[in-house]
Amino acid sequence: MEYNKLLAGRTALITSGALGVGKGIALKFAEHGANVIIADINKEELDKTVEMLNKITKAKAYVCDMGDKEAIVNLEKSIREDFGTIDILVNSVGINERSPIHDIKEDTLDKILNVNFKSGYRLMKAFLPDMTSNGTGSVINISSIHSIMSMPNYGAYAASKGAMNAMARVAALEYAKHDIRVNTIALGVILSDMMKSLYSHLTTEEEKELAYKKHDLSQPLKVGTCEDVANTALYLASDMSKYLTGQTIMLDGGASILAYQEGM
Repeated sequence: MEYNKLLAGRTALITSGALGVGKGIALKFAEHGANVIIADINKEELDKTVEMLNKITKAKAYVCDMGDKEAIVNLEKSIREDFGTIDILVNSVGINERSPIHDIKEDTLDKILNVNFKSGYRLMKAFLPDMTSNGTGSVINISSIHSIMSMPNYGAYAASKGAMNAMARVAALEYAKHDIRVNTIALGVILSDMMKSLYSHLTTEEEKELAYKKHDLSQPLKVGTCEDVANTALYLASDMSKYLTGQTIMLDGGASILAYQEGM
């Protein structure tokens, strides 16, 4: 195994690849020799990221609304024309709107399920037959600690990520005979662009420090980074994890094992 180029000769599709976690995974995969495809709705950031990727490997970006069924059909068509097929699929898109269950509008629920859950289902439906024919493949779902543990006002988001976890387990069973592995990374607090934007209203360093300290108190380890996620995804995409499938890895700094921490 060539540990400096763990993904040489493989082609990976990463959704929501323009920023944050998806961007981090795309860059990591490129460094390890993969051809990289990123899809995102944010064209401006998509163009910036694919420019970075093309300095490292063969890469292409596609503007795609992951909640739009027809857009995903068009994305598949474009990928087939430009790359043939893919070997690695990373479903990393995620949106959230917080509200108690009785206030969740059905349109909102449909939107969150379409983006967070159905986009991954549609892409698996599109590319798993190719992986089956090739006799190899890796699907990696980027889920959330909310799919396992609960907080108020996260009903729609938790449902979408919980569905992602469940389908991944079934897919792992169905496709193992074709040497296709399906795994999930359930994220805790990650210092991503999305997280930074949540605290953009904080004006002083003291306010920001207090906000991040609250996260540190909720878990044994410090807040995670996009690099942490990318390294875990690299492990799951490569042959280093060839005996691992159907698993949900809790990449959460230990939050899911913590009952109580002094100072909370």
